[in-house]
Amino acid sequence: MTAVPSSSRAKVIRTNESRSTSPRCFVPRTALVNRLRAAGTATVVSIAAPAGYGKTTLMSQWAGRDQRPFARMSLAACADDPRALLGCVADALRRVVPLDPAVVESLQSTRKPISSDGLSRLGAAFSEGSEPYVLALDDVGHLRAKQCTEALAVLAEHVPTGSCLALASRHEPPPLVARARARGLLFELGTDDLSFNPREARLLLDAEGIELGQEEELELLRKTEGWAAGLYLAARAFHDGDGSPDFLDSFGGDDRFVADYLRLECLSALRPKELRFLTRSSVLKQFSAPLCDAVLERQDSARVLEALERSRLFLVPLDHRREWFRFNRLFRELLQAELARDEPQVVAELNRRAADWCEENGFLDEAIDHAEAALDRDRVARLVSTAALPSSCGSTANAERWFGRLNDPAILSQHPAAAVLGSLHHALRGRPLVARRWAETAEAAARTVTLPDGSASIEPWLDVLRAARCQNGVEQMRIDAEAALNALPYDSSWVGLALVALGAAQLLGGDGTAADLTFAHASTAAAGVGDAQAQMVALAERSLVAADREDFEAAQRLADDARSVGQEFELQAHATSAIHLAASARAALRRGDRGRAESELAQADLLVPLLTYAIPWFSAQTLLELARVRLALGQLDRGRALLGQADEIIRRSSNLGTPAELATCLEARSAALAESQDCTTSSLTAGELRLLPYLATHLSLSEIGGELSLSRNTIKTHAVAIYRKLGVSSRSAAVARAAEFNLVEDTRPVADRES
Repeated sequence: MTAVPSSSRAKVIRTNESRSTSPRCFVPRTALVNRLRAAGTATVVSIAAPAGYGKTTLMSQWAGRDQRPFARMSLAACADDPRALLGCVADALRRVVPLDPAVVESLQSTRKPISSDGLSRLGAAFSEGSEPYVLALDDVGHLRAKQCTEALAVLAEHVPTGSCLALASRHEPPPLVARARARGLLFELGTDDLSFNPREARLLLDAEGIELGQEEELELLRKTEGWAAGLYLAARAFHDGDGSPDFLDSFGGDDRFVADYLRLECLSALRPKELRFLTRSSVLKQFSAPLCDAVLERQDSARVLEALERSRLFLVPLDHRREWFRFNRLFRELLQAELARDEPQVVAELNRRAADWCEENGFLDEAIDHAEAALDRDRVARLVSTAALPSSCGSTANAERWFGRLNDPAILSQHPAAAVLGSLHHALRGRPLVARRWAETAEAAARTVTLPDGSASIEPWLDVLRAARCQNGVEQMRIDAEAALNALPYDSSWVGLALVALGAAQLLGGDGTAADLTFAHASTAAAGVGDAQAQMVALAERSLVAADREDFEAAQRLADDARSVGQEFELQAHATSAIHLAASARAALRRGDRGRAESELAQADLLVPLLTYAIPWFSAQTLLELARVRLALGQLDRGRALLGQADEIIRRSSNLGTPAELATCLEARSAALAESQDCTTSSLTAGELRLLPYLATHLSLSEIGGELSLSRNTIKTHAVAIYRKLGVSSRSAAVARAAEFNLVEDTRPVADRES
């Protein structure tokens, strides 16, 4: 047989005959290998990912586990030589498939041109294997000649059942992959599949002799995004330093090991224009072609991004339409370091253009970040004045970052809208002194400013803030809320909060009926302007009002509505969620669902530290409602702790009306419970708590059993246990006692139904 042309340096690996030559692998990819072995009817396997994701290692492990004859070869040297490619493929195939020597001779001959007939004969030979086999081709992305990709397409068309053609590439796979996908004959592994999981990262670190805590391991995995080479290079950096876990603080894409690798494997082959596109676009966390066009001042970004994606250059698509992308974190950090070194003078201007585009297209969070990077703090303040409005329902983390950047009285005095929003934010984070300082800055600023909600001055915003902070008593709170509502545009983002404050003032003044109507209006108005927090609070307040007037069906429904709003808009970390959790816990306990009540209380416990005198009426009311449920559950210590926190807020504030009265009532109950621990509900079982609401109805024990799908004897046993635990001897007395703890409605069943 004629030898492969000497111009070809392609490497053929006969793994079936020499499996021991597979490289040693510290991290077994067992799950991926098993997926490859169980690929079913797939005749084409595509493994595509950037450099360093372990594609070659995976194919080696696969070859060692698959029972089929396995031929592997690298195509790195066949990019422009179809004859070299086909000669090497024929040489590899003849080791697993009986090939006609004439076919091999015609493909390896340097004297004759490659004909379509020759390709067809190779394809036919490929399909005639007597047993299933795997032909694995590595570095497929190096193939550039059209005849090379056409030759692979011919092979793909002739893969026999049970066999497969496996293609590994750091570039976009050839068109044959798309055709196989459309026909249901393709099995694909991409970057996400090849990324190391926590267990695999741990194995690599173990192999490198590195011990990190679980949190440090997860942080390293987050930084590297599971990139195998990145994890290994991090291990090298660890050993090169002092071996301290603190190396994570400084490890990034500009680390010399990572930078050297990425420059060699990714950046060295780029033309200067391509490299400039990458480094300048690194100022963007996420990007699209229109955004890149605007920031880089060009018109061909779509074409460039398409080429970059094909090259698998650590570009992560964010949607299936290939419109939005981001860079791998380490790759972006390297590009940013390159930009700062080579073109530091353009960084601020690039960020300014990015802020322009993001603001024009409604991406306010990103616009703020770019304005900050451009060192334009006035613009940051102006943008925050819109992005942090109550209607934004933004994340607490974003707001913390924004207002942290604006903690400068000189800036805030020029932007009182940002000062008002910052004061409210700090108040809701439980920081009364900071909230007061920001409010004072807003009060001292100019009154006539341009406001994003259309208000003619800052005054109605200040009125809402004054009402919410309730620093001068309930009556002034009502006056401030009404003044705000009279001056705010009907569609202002502040309308919902202003109405909630007015309803709270009415409730604190003892007018529950008026408060309920105002809260109903607040819920509707807040939903209309997109203020989910005000909507959730208004619904929770209505639930509590309904429970106080013993309309327990409405209380349950409104508590469920408040919960739904909180979940839909992901408000779980906001202090305002505490009141809907209190209302839900109270409703759950009323229907005998102790488990749900305790679950709601556990979530509320996380928010209790945020309930301070910064917003006294809200904090005191919420703490007292939580204490009410704790005491009803017989949890005296925890209930008293909440009462103590509420008492402190009430003492520090001007007259709060209803909360003070409720606190006095609950403190009396707490004392009574302490005197007679046996008469608490702490020992009631879940089944007994379920029964309690039914004891307050006209239903007989047999009828209750039917409702609960329990026998009359079981119901009677539960009832007797309830009487004993509550220290009573009759059903009506049990209902009266339970009503003291707000467990049931205080209605007495007739005595003749007691039996």
